Amino acid sequence: MRTLTLLAVTLGLIQASVSFATAPEISGTVQISPALKDKIKPEAVLYLIARQTDSGPPIAVKRITQPFQFPIEFSITARDSMMGGDTLDGKFQLSARISQSGSATPANPGDLQTAKPVKNVVAGGKAASILISEVRR
Repeated sequence: MRTLTLLAVTLGLIQASVSFATAPEISGTVQISPALKDKIKPEAVLYLIARQTDSGPPIAVKRITQPFQFPIEFSITARDSMMGGDTLDGKFQLSARISQSGSATPANPGDLQTAKPVKNVVAGGKAASILISEVRR
């Protein structure tokens, strides 16, 4: 009986892995303005944030640690969901922030970020291009 239970659990995990792999993802490239490249601190972390509305909470966040080699290709999947495995459906807006402290929150003066989010990004659609172009004040 234990063998059957273990087999069922194993098959369930395999099935879950397959569904993550075939679920739509948000993909693209992050670039940084040349004037900002030398302002990145050694402990800084890049966060890619997907929201469904201008003021809503993040739906998914991708954390990328150094070393950074710009341009950086990325993909945001259900594994990056704030709700643990939600699928990425609908349109999103994407923004990027390099947290100089490495902390996800709060955003602080001196962090490097996108001036405007990229809007109408669809999971499974055309790759997004994000530009980090300003210093947060």
